[in-house]
Amino acid sequence: MAAISYIFTAAYVAAKLAEDEDLLHEIAEGMTPEDGRIYVFNSNREDEEPILAFTEFGIENLPYLIAIHKENHALNTKTPGRNTV
Repeated sequence: MAAISYIFTAAYVAAKLAEDEDLLHEIAEGMTPEDGRIYVFNSNREDEEPILAFTEFGIENLPYLIAIHKENHALNTKTPGRNTV
């Protein structure tokens, strides 16, 4: 694996992929650093939330993960049909 040269914030990636940033946060919960997910700390305050970011590899993975997430979400939100006999 090549060394990480750049990371991109979730806000940047969401805009680049034309997706909702909250969706990327949901998907990132299932990702590991090896998948291209990184958290960045912006200050030394303990109460400040880290910023979600992705490596180039993570950005390459996201379209596939987004498709899977949306497909699973669609399956889980469908209402059961009625069986007519």
